[in-house]
Amino acid sequence: VGSSDLKSDSNTDELTAREREIYKWVLDNDASAMQSVKLGENSYYIQEFNDFNESGDLLMAYVDVSGGPEIIIGINIAMIIVAIIIGVIGAVFGYYVGLSIEQKELAQMNFFENTSRELKTPLMMVGGYAEAIEQGIVNDDQRTGRIIVGETRHMSDLIEDILYMAKVESGAVHINKEEIRFGEFVEDVLMPFEGAVAELDLRVDVDMATGNVLADPSKLEHVISGLFTYSLKFAKSKIEIKYYNNTFTVWNDLDTNIDEEELANIFDASHTGSKGNTGIGLALAKEIVELHGWRISATSTNNGILFSVSGGRVP
Repeated sequence: VGSSDLKSDSNTDELTAREREIYKWVLDNDASAMQSVKLGENSYYIQEFNDFNESGDLLMAYVDVSGGPEIIIGINIAMIIVAIIIGVIGAVFGYYVGLSIEQKELAQMNFFENTSRELKTPLMMVGGYAEAIEQGIVNDDQRTGRIIVGETRHMSDLIEDILYMAKVESGAVHINKEEIRFGEFVEDVLMPFEGAVAELDLRVDVDMATGNVLADPSKLEHVISGLFTYSLKFAKSKIEIKYYNNTFTVWNDLDTNIDEEELANIFDASHTGSKGNTGIGLALAKEIVELHGWRISATSTNNGILFSVSGGRVP
């Protein structure tokens, strides 16, 4: 970052070679608004301030952004380190929550083995693209940035689920219920998924009867987004969301069949599915549903899987 004060009639002997190059560009171009400029091998943001003071000084400011890829690499390395640290903290905390019960201890070990494997995929993606940027073999910086942001968000969501799961199992999560217009609430929760639905070319049908529920809004959002995320991940072409007779359902047509064993363990956080996925999101949804005093189930029907949540109607 730099700036220079110049007499309008002075020479530029006191400037560095880089500043003389920028100053010459400013004289030949309109920089009254900030401009993105490439001069030689360097890139800058430059702005000229046209208001001269009484001494006739001219102020121009510039920022050298030539090191963009290096900045991206530094940011991503820092994010990876933070993600690993948070993941380790969550793993240790979750492990000691279940240490007092022998069976739970084994389940916790399986749980964190599975989550560590799931964390490796986005970590490898971020690391691979950061290395590609460092070596100068990335041609599409914007696409690379989107991929890195997406994988980082996936890591963040997974770590958040791990920590939240540990809090639920330790009894540290409390439910604060309030009356919610359920149909409107569901539509608001689903709105951020519109881009993913369009990208996957899926059809989503929503049929919500009028009705209110007593629930903790932030916890209920976690349940709905967890069920929809699972359905979105494995849907072949269609998802159906309904609310009727005091029951909320999410159905999707599976792109592959699900066997009885996997269906029976679908809400088990320590279970690894046929595609290598963990059950963290669904396990967390089940815990929250039961904290509300409701019921949740998963059944195989119509060449798909149907999730049902019941018990939340306001009298």
